[in-house]
Amino acid sequence: MNYLNGALLDRLASEYVTGTLRGAARRRFEGLLAGQIPARRAVRHWEQRLVGMSLRLTPVQPPPSVWQHIEAKITPKPPQTQAATAPVVQPGSSRLWQGIAAGVGAIAVALGALLVTRPPEVQVQVQVERQAVESAHTAVLADDTAPIWVVNAFPQLGEIRVKALRSVDLADDRSFELWMLPDSGAAPVSLGVLPTSGGAVLSLTPDQLQLLTATSKIAVSIEPAGGSPTGAPTGPIPYAAPLLHVGEQA
Repeated sequence: MNYLNGALLDRLASEYVTGTLRGAARRRFEGLLAGQIPARRAVRHWEQRLVGMSLRLTPVQPPPSVWQHIEAKITPKPPQTQAATAPVVQPGSSRLWQGIAAGVGAIAVALGALLVTRPPEVQVQVQVERQAVESAHTAVLADDTAPIWVVNAFPQLGEIRVKALRSVDLADDRSFELWMLPDSGAAPVSLGVLPTSGGAVLSLTPDQLQLLTATSKIAVSIEPAGGSPTGAPTGPIPYAAPLLHVGEQA
């Protein structure tokens, strides 16, 4: 199959961003993203198109029950049961490496689908930060159920801004640490400790900024509180995702 066929690539990119491309097909497409600029450009086109739609929405804070409704919609239910339990992801599982690089626009699409199928009284609108459009590098780190962090890099500001889309449970003596995985195969480079809720700004050195342009994947490891004591990942790596370069040229 010629994955670089224009019409096919556009369709795969749209399904990837909206979250409807799943299983082996999604993993094959993620492999294509790592090595093909046209594929990353197609994904970026759909992300920016959907983000632009979401920016026109009036922001409201959804109640906690909204995420329960979303999970009920996107999680298959066994025929003999009335409710399905969200899959439990064990640290170290190979499934954790698959990641979800759906982009910020996918969040708006998932909520939009819910609005179509839910009764009129369920009105949910999501505010997506304009920074996601303006950033030079962006990624979404997720587990098997939903996105967790949105990562946006701003070279002109010398920083990365991270937003936790939902709280993540972690022992008090442990931290999540973000790493670049250079395309050259060099050792992972730390970008800093991630928040388990809310947002954070991670400062970047000139060397880190330069390396960021030659990196197509990021990952998260579980480290002692405050980050790795060795300068390299020492614990499990539960999350990974492609890093999309917004300003990339062929």
